[in-house]
Amino acid sequence: MNKYLIMMLLALWGVNVIAQTEDTPTDTLYFGFNESLQYLFSNSKSIQVANFQKEVTEHEKKATNAHRMPHIGVTGAYTIMDDDIEMHADLSEITEPLGQLLQGVGAILPPGTLPAISMPTDLGLTLQEQQMGVIMGTFSMPLYTGGKINAAHHAAEAKVFEASENLREVTNQQITELVTRYFGLQLTNKVLQIRNDALKNIENHLSNAKKLEEQGQIAHVERLHAEVAYANASREYRSSEKDMEITQKALQNTLGTNQVIVPMDELFIPKDIQSLDYYQSLAIQNSPLLGQIDAKKTLVNQKLKVERSKYLPDVALMGGANLYDYQLTEMAPQWFVGVGISINIFDGFERENKIRAAKTQALQVDNFYGKASDDIKMVVQKLYQTMEKAFDEYESLATTEAFAAEYLDAREKAFTNGLATSTDVVDAQLNMEKVKIAKLQAAYAYDVALASMLQYCGASNTFEQYR
Repeated sequence: MNKYLIMMLLALWGVNVIAQTEDTPTDTLYFGFNESLQYLFSNSKSIQVANFQKEVTEHEKKATNAHRMPHIGVTGAYTIMDDDIEMHADLSEITEPLGQLLQGVGAILPPGTLPAISMPTDLGLTLQEQQMGVIMGTFSMPLYTGGKINAAHHAAEAKVFEASENLREVTNQQITELVTRYFGLQLTNKVLQIRNDALKNIENHLSNAKKLEEQGQIAHVERLHAEVAYANASREYRSSEKDMEITQKALQNTLGTNQVIVPMDELFIPKDIQSLDYYQSLAIQNSPLLGQIDAKKTLVNQKLKVERSKYLPDVALMGGANLYDYQLTEMAPQWFVGVGISINIFDGFERENKIRAAKTQALQVDNFYGKASDDIKMVVQKLYQTMEKAFDEYESLATTEAFAAEYLDAREKAFTNGLATSTDVVDAQLNMEKVKIAKLQAAYAYDVALASMLQYCGASNTFEQYR
């Protein structure tokens, strides 16, 4: 009998193991923040788009190198004209006296000595037939462009720099978004745990209240108050579950995955932080937003150089060689080489007005840079103050939490001994829950403000150093 019992227990244990295996999620990612950061770099569509744009500008910059190189090509043409090109000459002034001379000689000589000769009075020569074709090799190379080539090259470099700064900006934005959603999910997880613990405590309190009511130690209204508190705690718990689902989906969208993500790193408050002046100076020196404005400034300066260069001549070396022809006149040359020059004498004041526009645009960019610098310093100051406020609140709540825990324990013991009401216990429990959540929210506010400040400083890659 014992043998069969053991076999049945083993069988039931095996079924239970299989059921647990089936219930265990196989698509869960347990990520520390650094792991989620590496995952972001590999999968973020926004970062990939910005990186592709940077590659585009790099290829365009390489393309500007061709402006200094010779251009060699092949051109072909087939032409049909309305008629041949011919040349005609009047020979009558020569052939008529010559014919008369021959007739005189023939009259002197015996008959039949000289054959009859017809002298032409017109001479026709075909210079080019009606149909012709030619294939030529061509060559050209700029010798002097007034600075247009150099300006185009520097403008291409500025576009590469602008795209690089844009990539940094997008990457920093994505890191800030990751911090917001990664630690936001950790926050909702912790809040859910707190509310779950509070729900269990209030459930125990409700159970105790029912027993005390049955023993006649508390009034009926005390038990009803405990039931209301339990219903409210249940509602708050369900609300936290929904919040966690939303933050989970948000983090999945940021990382580009459908797998469930479990954040392993806790919310934190760093101990070592630099002064406000340090971060403001760092932002002015390293902000990708200001870097992009610098690139715009360079582009405007190069545009101004191009417009000024239009007052100067363009000089180029050129040449060509006949590779193959069809019915092309032999009088056409087989090759040619030369130097060409072009200069615009008058263009209706187009160049002058474009130069004025470029100068005005340069002033516009300068003013925008100054405005953006002031705005960034102000934003950094605001975020820094947000961090200070969150730090002070966190420190204050740490002391309050210890007191709230002792007060809750005292109220529960007093209620059991009939020295406190249900309201006292529930209020103490809710206060404890409120303090714990507020402490987590203060840490979360600090972390998000820190990530945002580092974003404006162009230093989001240093966020891990503060943990």
